[in-house]
Amino acid sequence: MKLGDATREYVASKQAMGMVFTAEAYVLRTFTEKLRPNIPIKKVTSDSVLDYLNGRGPATLFWHRKHDALSGFWRDLRFAEDGGGILAMVARGPTQRNLVATLANLCAESRAGPAGL
Repeated sequence: MKLGDATREYVASKQAMGMVFTAEAYVLRTFTEKLRPNIPIKKVTSDSVLDYLNGRGPATLFWHRKHDALSGFWRDLRFAEDGGGILAMVARGPTQRNLVATLANLCAESRAGPAGL
């Protein structure tokens, strides 16, 4: 599955459940634009996620918002059961497992802010 399709379907499913999900949708859209919508999910690396999170300038409170949105997206990919729609996007490859582990580590580190600051 392509990253653009996955993020659009994920946002649509969250909003269909009644969530507003506006800030998260923005984060996922900008993340997808940065990495290119046509990139296969299996090609997304933890380095590309970290590059997006850190951005170009100094760390801001929005860093945490981006982190939370991406963590939820990858967590749902990892733990979803086979089925239709968003539930069919189960992350089975080692890249996604490494990415989820990296995001889990980033979550633990995020309590003190991004590394190096």
